Amino acid sequence: MPKTKKLDIFNLFYSGAAVVILIGVIAKLLEWPAQDLLITGGLAIEAVVFGVSAIKYVEVKKEDQAATEATLSKVAEGLGNIAVNNSGVDFIHAHDYLQTEKNNSPTNLLLSFSNNNASINFDSNSSHSLWQLEQQDILRIEQLIQKVDRTNESELSSLISLLHTQSDELKSKIWARFIKIKYNVLTNSGYSYLKLLVQSTISYTNTSYGAQIFNNLIEFQITEYKSIVLNDVINFSAETIYFGPQNEYSIHLNELFLNGELENLTYINSIIEKLVADNVAPRSKLIQLFNLNNHNSKKEVFDKLNYQFSKTITKPSRAQLLFVLLYKQYSNTLS
Repeated sequence: MPKTKKLDIFNLFYSGAAVVILIGVIAKLLEWPAQDLLITGGLAIEAVVFGVSAIKYVEVKKEDQAATEATLSKVAEGLGNIAVNNSGVDFIHAHDYLQTEKNNSPTNLLLSFSNNNASINFDSNSSHSLWQLEQQDILRIEQLIQKVDRTNESELSSLISLLHTQSDELKSKIWARFIKIKYNVLTNSGYSYLKLLVQSTISYTNTSYGAQIFNNLIEFQITEYKSIVLNDVINFSAETIYFGPQNEYSIHLNELFLNGELENLTYINSIIEKLVADNVAPRSKLIQLFNLNNHNSKKEVFDKLNYQFSKTITKPSRAQLLFVLLYKQYSNTLS
């Protein structure tokens, strides 16, 4: 396409007036007779040019405004659920994980392609990332933990169900509000709390951590005047403990535990049977939770004997002293 040239009138006046002014300045310096006329004429031309150039028209091009993520969000709010069946694309509102009083509208628009099962998420508010939504979720659950009525079994049960898929740390926060949970074997009182504690602690990813919390919280009242904890349970593989290279020294368990501790295992086994019968948890998980999956070692018997000394504040008997001496003597050779 041939190019045409066009004279720029304003540029001609700008440049011409500047030339006149410059000549006028030279004439002023050299004191020519027409010096004042030249300067006055040049400045007058410049004033006219500037005045005319102040009036200017600008061409405005009409363009379709590009849709932004914010406009997509507004469209999504207005349209709701729209299904475009003939194109195979479904538009669905994906609501926030948590709705707040200040923001009750959906913030995510999910495009689900039915043909290839692919999905694309458009976050309509960049400040609400998935991580932030998860943090809001955790914060709301922590608030529920602080506000839950511990005496309301229904509330507590609902909260524990909500926490089932959460982290071990979050689950532990609810049990940190309890000092002890007591189950009365005789009257069955506290059984609902025992079930909730069992269901929660066996769901821990770290099973040892869950068992530790269970061990620290649970207490069983087995008679009108006697309560026990799991540390009171003796689970040795035999009735007699042997020491020495040829097992020449022996001590009976009933000589070491004089306050009915050997009967505690029977109570715990009956409680486990009840929990299994009520479909609270599988037997294998309960055995692990109650720390009965392995028999006590000689070291564990030694530790539990010391625990009984500190608990009952009694002087050791002759057999108990003998056991302590034999254990100290042969502890390096014990497996």
